Amino acid sequence: MISISLRQAFAVPEVTVSKNTDGSFNASDVLIFRKEISSSERANTVDMLYTMWPPSQVNILTHSVFMISVSIILRQGVTTTVGLSVRSQGSPAVYKNVAQGKDFAMPIEECGNMLVMVLSYTQHTGDHSLITTYFNLLGQWADYLVANALSPPDQLSSDAFAGSLVNQTNLAIKGIIGISGMSEIAKMSFATSYVSQFQTLAISTVGKHLTLSYGNDSRYV
Repeated sequence: MISISLRQAFAVPEVTVSKNTDGSFNASDVLIFRKEISSSERANTVDMLYTMWPPSQVNILTHSVFMISVSIILRQGVTTTVGLSVRSQGSPAVYKNVAQGKDFAMPIEECGNMLVMVLSYTQHTGDHSLITTYFNLLGQWADYLVANALSPPDQLSSDAFAGSLVNQTNLAIKGIIGISGMSEIAKMSFATSYVSQFQTLAISTVGKHLTLSYGNDSRYV
């Protein structure tokens, strides 16, 4: 079963690399697209990426960030209109609707999924580029979860076959986990920076004491 699952996870992705004006490949612009495993032609469906997240983390960490980058790049444009994470990047036939924020209504599911994946990538790699670049966008998704996760409105979950329902327990727990993920992202984004700045400001010039107030070496804590 593990072997079959891994084949599904890694056989589907398509890797793209853009070219520079001189025709050479731009190695800094590598993206990965993953078609939904169904009759749908949708690409990078967030809840599908979420289900293959564990094998991606175990095997190829960079594989994960490329997929997240693709998702966030699109969602940054979409969220200027609707404010929430859409479900997928759509297909050639439906991309326009997705870009206008008219994808399936699954904001709790997908906002929670994206926050969890971004946090997981950052924790595993120590690379803070995603949470630094997209902190405001991630916070926007978390704010929506704070307002809606405990009592989910009528919308779909990843188990779309159950239909759109109010107060789905799956959505509630996904939203709560997403909020927790954002709290960790905020801690990583600001706490580390604040600690280093505090040390610079508060440690005496001789480097042995904390000053009572910044820049005052004559009084110690």
